[in-house]
Amino acid sequence: MRKLLLIILSFLMFSCSDNEANKKDFLNYKWTLNNEIKIDKGNYHSYTSFDQKRGKMVGDSLIPIKTLDSSIIITQKVAFGKYDSNLNFIPNNDTLITDTLFFDIRDFKGKTKLLLFDENFYPIAYDLKSNEKLKENRKINNIPFKIAGLTIGDSIDRNEFEVKDVTNFENFSLESVEYIPNNDIDMEIIGDNFIHSIIQRKISSTDLEDIIKVVNSKLNMEAEHDPTEKNGDYESEYYRWGNNGVDITLQRMKYLGDDPWKKMASDNYWTLYYDDKVTQALLKSEFVGSKPKSTVIN
Repeated sequence: MRKLLLIILSFLMFSCSDNEANKKDFLNYKWTLNNEIKIDKGNYHSYTSFDQKRGKMVGDSLIPIKTLDSSIIITQKVAFGKYDSNLNFIPNNDTLITDTLFFDIRDFKGKTKLLLFDENFYPIAYDLKSNEKLKENRKINNIPFKIAGLTIGDSIDRNEFEVKDVTNFENFSLESVEYIPNNDIDMEIIGDNFIHSIIQRKISSTDLEDIIKVVNSKLNMEAEHDPTEKNGDYESEYYRWGNNGVDITLQRMKYLGDDPWKKMASDNYWTLYYDDKVTQALLKSEFVGSKPKSTVIN
């Protein structure tokens, strides 16, 4: 009996250590960020220094990634500098930074993605360089919400929305659109027809209690309530939730001033803002390198 117990304990210890090793098997592969290999078989590609003459970071070195029980430690050299009056970053030196990051492996649209995120929960998605399929290791339960039957990550026919504005970033574009079947709904679109974020306007106060109950229940948390507060000619009130990358805000803004036009535009409705940082990071990695857009010319 004693011998049998020792065998079982040995097997369990081996299985646990083997499972821990398997969790970090992803470090044996190459992963890209913005189409550049950044994680290279247990090492992280880092710049080596800041070139004063060229005004930018140069060089390439491989810095070993350290592993902990449930996280990894990445060290790299990055640009150091300051922001000018127009909020443009002006680098003038380099500095060494070290980040302790949690990881999550997802299958997204048939591709293997690696999510790295810190304690403040801002995930960055990396793409597996090879076509191999790795086992999912979901640690983040980013619970989806539906608004008018839609959620972040859904694809939508372009005939169902009207583009109002475009913001072009370095590696992707976001279109601000109005949903034609319900013009109280605005969205951000990425990659031509994928929903990046959702805004629901003109929510009646009679619906407020039910919305709060649903979000509290699904996220298993109470809303952070910022009660009525006056700022200048405006009065505002907020309910906020944030859990596993899902951010929901209910906002009410009311104009209290004397401007008749602003009074006409003001109402007592609520606006709901819905973001999902996990799905948004996955979408951004999927559409890296997409062409810039314009509301004027295509």
